[in-house]
Amino acid sequence: MNIQQEQPTLTYEEARSLLNKCHLHVVKDRYFGDAEYYWMDLDDPNHNIAQAYFGAGDGTITFTHYSNRYSGDLAYDLRSVSHSVSTSYNQSTGE
Repeated sequence: MNIQQEQPTLTYEEARSLLNKCHLHVVKDRYFGDAEYYWMDLDDPNHNIAQAYFGAGDGTITFTHYSNRYSGDLAYDLRSVSHSVSTSYNQSTGE
């Protein structure tokens, strides 16, 4: 028997607090101008807490173990929240 359990939810303040305890890695695409965001646990860098995509004037953040999904102004507000940040660049040309 396969019983699927619902994922818990976070309040906006809980989401902000959780992201503030993470390392944020941003992958920016110079050709398309979009970016992928990955929030990783500070104690376990292989544990992904949340991920996001920002491009074409819109963005969405989803959490790995929570049902929350933030988009629009809330996503833009949360995208810079972290303990530390690193950035890399995707050099694709769209071909």
